[in-house]
Amino acid sequence: MSADDLVNVLYRDRPQQALARDGVRRPLDWRGAAVVWLVSSLFLLAFQAYLQNVNIATSNGLWQSVELRPWVERPSWAHFDAANALYYPVYGFLCRMLGELGVLPGRLWQQMAELNAVSGGLGLAAVYLFVMAWLRRRSVAVLTVLLYGGSAFYLLLSVIDEYDIVPDVFVLAATLMACAWFARPRVAQIAVVAIVFSIGWLFGWHFLFPSLPPLLLALFLATGTPVQRVARPALFLLFMSILPLALAAIYFSTSGKPLPSAVAFLIRLFWVGKGVGTGWGGFAAAKFPLAGGGMAESLIGGMNLGYGEWATSPMVARQILAGAILGIGLLGISLRYAWRNRTVPPVVTSAVVLGGTLVTGIVFNLYSQPQDPEMVISVMVWTVAAWALVAQAVLRPGITARPIRGRSAWVRRCAPVILAASLIPFAYNISALAAYRGGDPEFAGAASRLSRRFDLRRTVFLYHGFEGIITWQFALEDGSWTPPSQLPPAPSRRATFKLIAAAGIPVNHPRWSPERQAGYLRDQIDAALARHYEVVAGGGFLAPDAAWVDSFLTVASPAVPQAMRRMFDRNFKLTPAYHDPYLGEYELVTRRSRP
Repeated sequence: MSADDLVNVLYRDRPQQALARDGVRRPLDWRGAAVVWLVSSLFLLAFQAYLQNVNIATSNGLWQSVELRPWVERPSWAHFDAANALYYPVYGFLCRMLGELGVLPGRLWQQMAELNAVSGGLGLAAVYLFVMAWLRRRSVAVLTVLLYGGSAFYLLLSVIDEYDIVPDVFVLAATLMACAWFARPRVAQIAVVAIVFSIGWLFGWHFLFPSLPPLLLALFLATGTPVQRVARPALFLLFMSILPLALAAIYFSTSGKPLPSAVAFLIRLFWVGKGVGTGWGGFAAAKFPLAGGGMAESLIGGMNLGYGEWATSPMVARQILAGAILGIGLLGISLRYAWRNRTVPPVVTSAVVLGGTLVTGIVFNLYSQPQDPEMVISVMVWTVAAWALVAQAVLRPGITARPIRGRSAWVRRCAPVILAASLIPFAYNISALAAYRGGDPEFAGAASRLSRRFDLRRTVFLYHGFEGIITWQFALEDGSWTPPSQLPPAPSRRATFKLIAAAGIPVNHPRWSPERQAGYLRDQIDAALARHYEVVAGGGFLAPDAAWVDSFLTVASPAVPQAMRRMFDRNFKLTPAYHDPYLGEYELVTRRSRP
């Protein structure tokens, strides 16, 4: 297909007047959306069952399963987390229902993953409705669902147990409705978008920031009087406050707390401050390549990148290159389409909403975790429209476009090949995730072997802090964050997982000097040894110096891990203790003798 053919298909397939009429005025294909939801959910559930690994790329879902358990067993405001205000109560209820129905009782992380698969299917149904309202072709809408649903991070988050696909689905739906409605918004439409959006950010607070400014800007720029330009964003803020106000009212009426506590509760829903003042927050030069790599991986590969991983893994380098080329191509198609239709109000509104989300999302992610799937997924919502344009080009070549140099007939003959080529990212991402098949039983088995090799009543594990095995030991062995300086003398009364995480120090104390952070790590190791615990180092803590320093770059300057390594070498030594066939080496930590 030549460049001229592609331009014809994408930009001259429909007159601008038809584009301006697109939207909710045409009855929506709810039956088709229901079929998409059902088929997508069943596919994601089947793929999930095949993978036997709901912790690919991140094991945050296991952390969340620990925090979710109290909501399943005994719901209480004492367990409330304002950063996930709706997630834990809703998923706690749903997991309890699944357990009562006999679906994976007690295996919360698997129940969470299955609910995520159904949520992922719901998001694809929203994509289907949007494309049907815009381009009015079922085949194009279905192919868009395949292309967007096969994007690496959307596929990944739909089959693992981390919670972020749930808020993303609601924010995605709100964003697509805003694209369709906000060129000429009515009060009812503003209310619907605002309420759906509020559900999303109450499930995951960090979804508030990339999307809210573009939505307000689109309402301000919409055609209308000066009063309307100001009133519409104000109405949006009012409607998106309804659910937080309802939660605060329920809290006030059921918790027995005084009114000032309910007011503080309401304020906290809007400003949780999660990550602010910790090592996760802040701009750093090391985050810029991670931001670009994360967006590339969101399309191809689905890796949660570590710093410098593109230099040590040829596979990751190829994925980033392919994802970058694909992303630049999609962005170019989208920008040219927007420019060609810059006088069409719905296109201008969509450009403001989707483009604004991309820009504000990149800035927000550069402050936090720019490569993490949970952060990148909301930034890449613009690809829905881009994939729809690609699907339009693939399935409707030359139908209404003017032939250029007789090539349209050639394009039609090659349509099956072009269709197959467009599905290559989907196929590759399926195979990339399939490479991690069986990870859950492997990690669970490794955690079991560690508990047999080391007496948990007498052992404190020393890790870097980002290792996946930590969450498995924490979830399966009733772990806690009690520092060694507060542990009772060994042996403890119960066999529980006890941990020293080096990376947790700069995360929780980012303003400490490198020497103070290294000193704190030394004091915790000394406290464990003084209480007669066996300190066992493993995972990333045993990494070579260069890898050790790079592993901290998203949470601390190189001076911190360097100071920690110098301190450790001066004060402690390592003795081989155990080789795990899946995890590798574990070594005993002992004090160096003083001269």
